[in-house]
Amino acid sequence: MTALKRLTTILSIGSSSSHRMKTQTGMILLEILLSVLVLSVGLIAVYRPLLASLSALDYADTRLEARHFIADRIWECQRAILEKKRLPTMVQKQPVVLNKRQAYYQVKIMPLSPDNHLLRLNHVVWWRAGGRIKNVKQFTYVNLPYEKNS
Repeated sequence: MTALKRLTTILSIGSSSSHRMKTQTGMILLEILLSVLVLSVGLIAVYRPLLASLSALDYADTRLEARHFIADRIWECQRAILEKKRLPTMVQKQPVVLNKRQAYYQVKIMPLSPDNHLLRLNHVVWWRAGGRIKNVKQFTYVNLPYEKNS
């Protein structure tokens, strides 16, 4: 007889708690906040590497464009030397636009020989990205042709 009483009390406790669960229709505010927190942590975990790769792609694109800009300036220097037999003037902080970003270009000319026919051209392009200054440097050596005495 006692086993039957135990069984009826267990069934009655189970039915009364399930009856209470059926009457609750909304979510608790704490459950909503916790689910939003879990969702936001998951989104941050997914988007952080994505944003890092986009930043790296932007840097690589700007660096490539800076390399092309320097290559064009080197070509112009070589053409000026061959056609006009003179070296172009030194450039001090010329503003340029690279990849929709403000950048600066500079070339310094340094003689390496006593007769100033062997020169070193230091080309530098720099820009600000992410609070840091990024730059691309390239050195070129130029041998000015001697004038023929006639």
